[in-house]
Amino acid sequence: MSYNTTTKISAWGGSNGMRIPKEAIAILGLSNGDLVELEITGEKMIIKKKRKSLRERFDSFDGEYQYAPEDESWANMERTGGEIL
Repeated sequence: MSYNTTTKISAWGGSNGMRIPKEAIAILGLSNGDLVELEITGEKMIIKKKRKSLRERFDSFDGEYQYAPEDESWANMERTGGEIL
């Protein structure tokens, strides 16, 4: 998908900021509070949604896994071979 627009850099406290149109936010799947990565090459700035690393995802795991309702029957079916749980 291609999306082009123009936005203005404005003073924002002791820094500068720019408003990102809601159409661009929707395309990237961003929400308020999400982290983004900025990649600057020459005169280009690429904004990408920051993805959590595998470590970051496991850091919030409490050790308990709840099967989704559609997985419950599969998870509890009788073992027929050498499965290891």
